[in-house]
Amino acid sequence: MTKVQESSLHVPTARPKELYSSDQITRAYKLLEVLAGHEFDPLSNKEIAQRTGWSPTQVTRQCQAAMRAGFVEQTIDGLWRLKVSKFTNIAFAVNSGVQKARTRMEDEINNYTRSAY
Repeated sequence: MTKVQESSLHVPTARPKELYSSDQITRAYKLLEVLAGHEFDPLSNKEIAQRTGWSPTQVTRQCQAAMRAGFVEQTIDGLWRLKVSKFTNIAFAVNSGVQKARTRMEDEINNYTRSAY
């Protein structure tokens, strides 16, 4: 009987005490969370400031940085929303990775099942 190698299935994870934290990164994620669901009704600086507790200047800086990175776009009216195409590309990449992992798992199961008999 062939044993499935644990190392081929192991995904290392960081322990909580080793996690890195940055206020700037945390604010960037917060912005994405606030804008999520507002792709067709974008938010103003004021609305984002109210939901985050940031100053209007902080909102502008965060939105502009996210826009430079391709995650956010500004409408002609000056409102902010997520750039759907960026998240669609990310979703397709995640789906592709999940499908590859599923295929690997099925192959491992088939190899294990065949060798058990």
